[in-house]
Amino acid sequence: MSGKTLPGASKFAFNVGGEYRHPVFTGFEAHTALNYSFQTGYNNDLTLSKYGWVNGYGTADVAVGLGRKDKAFDVSFLVRNLFDTQPKAFGAANGILLTQPRWYGVVVSGQF
Repeated sequence: MSGKTLPGASKFAFNVGGEYRHPVFTGFEAHTALNYSFQTGYNNDLTLSKYGWVNGYGTADVAVGLGRKDKAFDVSFLVRNLFDTQPKAFGAANGILLTQPRWYGVVVSGQF
């Protein structure tokens, strides 16, 4: 009712991604996927203090894999938060907002 932006809500956010597949062996295809998510800065303090601002930031994810064309088997190597983005928070004690750190994984999937 105050007309002010809610704490923790950025004004703009977007997510863009893409995937590329290419045949490599008989019945198999290599694939890669990229995803980028961005949000503008926001105030993280309930009182909307000038010390509660968090800079805008973006994170990138990437996956590379190989699978069968009929989707019966697929294996991918995944990296989340590729550049290990840690947004800066002005009011935080250490100046870094706790976000999901970079991590790696292997995804195995298939259909029967």
